[in-house]
Amino acid sequence: MSPEEQQKLLTAVRDTARRAAEAIEARDQAIRVAFEAKVSRVRIAEAAQLSRERVYQIGNTPNDESV
Repeated sequence: MSPEEQQKLLTAVRDTARRAAEAIEARDQAIRVAFEAKVSRVRIAEAAQLSRERVYQIGNTPNDESV
């Protein structure tokens, strides 16, 4: 594999990782809003396909804190 091909693959990996991180942050923000609105933690967990424990962790994390 040429250096150029490797660079293209690494760029694709980097771009995908960035988009994934942005999507996770958007999901976490939506969870925090639902958490603050007193939506059922079980329903939030089901919708996000996460454990209730993880929903509690996200819901109790301040919005400006980086994880």
